Amino acid sequence: MNLKEEFIKTIIMLNKRDILLDDKLKINKSELMLLMSIYFSCDDVCAKNIVNELGFSKSMVANLVSSLENKNYIIKKYDLHDKRKCIIKLTRKGNNFTKSIIKDFDCKLNNLFKKLNTKEIEEYIKLTHKIMEVIENETC
Repeated sequence: MNLKEEFIKTIIMLNKRDILLDDKLKINKSELMLLMSIYFSCDDVCAKNIVNELGFSKSMVANLVSSLENKNYIIKKYDLHDKRKCIIKLTRKGNNFTKSIIKDFDCKLNNLFKKLNTKEIEEYIKLTHKIMEVIENETC
């Protein structure tokens, strides 16, 4: 197998095995990204912020918000001064759910870090950033 094939195989392997999500959870990766975005945000979050931060389309964010609202993980509140501005907040259930995922992820990271040394972790981070920079600036 040549280097390109091995690289592609590795990317597929990483994408197939999602370390954040457990199959038992009734949530997809995009919904989780939205929950995490709200959870870690210091400011009020509106749909426009999510579109900009996560790079999702407006319609995708609308669908995700609707889905998470139906699951009682988030609520929408409208700005008193500007009814067009919709603030998205985690419910208590959404906050607890997100915290539990973060806790599980932290445990998985701790286990991973026990098996890798600091230099390996730093090299992985450096290479991942470099690959993402190349991909983002790619013109084909």
